[in-house]
Amino acid sequence: MLINVSNNSPYSNGLLEAAHQAGLVVHPYTFRADKGQIPD
Repeated sequence: MLINVSNNSPYSNGLLEAAHQAGLVVHPYTFRADKGQIPD
């Protein structure tokens, strides 16, 4: 899933559908450094 920068609408690049077609389960995960949550 990608986000169109010009209008913030989500669209698929086909990766998720290909994974499901192959019988895989996909879990979303975000890497981010929230201030106060990551030790310095």
